[in-house]
Amino acid sequence: MSTVHLAVIGKTLKHSLSPEIHKYMYRQLGIEGTYEKIELCPEEVCNVVEMMKQKKLMGLNVTMPYKEAVMAYLDELGEDAKAIGAVNTIHLKDGKAYGYNSDHIGIRYMFELQNVSVKGKNVVILGNGGAACAVIYAMKNGGAAKITVVARTIEKAEKLKERFPYIKCFTYEDELFGDILINTTPVGMYPNEGESVVEREVIRTFKAAADIVYNPLMTEFLNIAKEEGLKIVTGLSMLVGQAIRSEEIWFGQEINYRLGNAIHEELSRLF
Repeated sequence: MSTVHLAVIGKTLKHSLSPEIHKYMYRQLGIEGTYEKIELCPEEVCNVVEMMKQKKLMGLNVTMPYKEAVMAYLDELGEDAKAIGAVNTIHLKDGKAYGYNSDHIGIRYMFELQNVSVKGKNVVILGNGGAACAVIYAMKNGGAAKITVVARTIEKAEKLKERFPYIKCFTYEDELFGDILINTTPVGMYPNEGESVVEREVIRTFKAAADIVYNPLMTEFLNIAKEEGLKIVTGLSMLVGQAIRSEEIWFGQEINYRLGNAIHEELSRLF
């Protein structure tokens, strides 16, 4: 195989770990390739496919805030991207740009890595943004019995029912209870560590807690959950899992997800 060229696009990518993850996988899979960070202004997103062709990029990862905006400029969308309403993986093949979403696979992987089953569970999701959509999709496919979305206002939560009619909608003023509590908000993310989106009294009523934030690795939300004896699921493994799925899409081959365990361990040392 000749040298492959991949990249991640976003607005601010200074702290992105994607290059480290994919370069590690290159070494393990015997692939000769490059992976770069490309920061774009909002008005440049419409030219993303032309940019890929000019730079000879076989694939792109897309991060916030362009996961939704980029969809309009692609030739075809995968079923997962259509269902979630966002694209985080683009594959340029035979001159056509295909959009997929590997985030939901990363979410499933992060739970599997910690031996936390979502099947038959009552899952409560904090936040109503794009990340929440991927989590909802992952939880539904994982067999969750009940999925509740919590937003600042009931109107914000209800908007998601148009895409996911099976969810329940609560606000932070409601009494929250269930088996698994998942934070999809940026609360507690660097540089605003030390904050939790909900209080200890809410967290302690659950059996497991997950946070899609990975910097810091242990957010205040997860620190509280650990102190209260909950099973902990960190967000770094989601980043690793979605990256593996992206490479499966680009290279058209199955990859053993155990590869992610070593990547996760190596990246954990950075925090």
